[in-house]
Amino acid sequence: RLALPLWSDSHGLLWFLLDTSLRRSALREGLAQELCKDGSRASGLQFASEAVGELEVQTVPDDSVVLGPQSAGISGLLGVDFLHRFDLDLDLQRSICRAWP
Repeated sequence: RLALPLWSDSHGLLWFLLDTSLRRSALREGLAQELCKDGSRASGLQFASEAVGELEVQTVPDDSVVLGPQSAGISGLLGVDFLHRFDLDLDLQRSICRAWP
């Protein structure tokens, strides 16, 4: 599993798992209620100091086994919709991720 950090002005650092099998990214239900203006479009997130823009997301129940317990600190899953916005260079051996919009 690969976790990437995103930033939210209202929540600070948030960790997301990268899931290339998802077309649409997903947020924990409680977080989605706070970040989604119209119920399905999340905004206010940044990655690598760049605005992510609005993401149409699906929600995952807060107690879902997919994300693990809330104490694990995983806020959601980043899908292909997120990946299309950035070029990523992943060096898994050195645990480095570089990103360009």
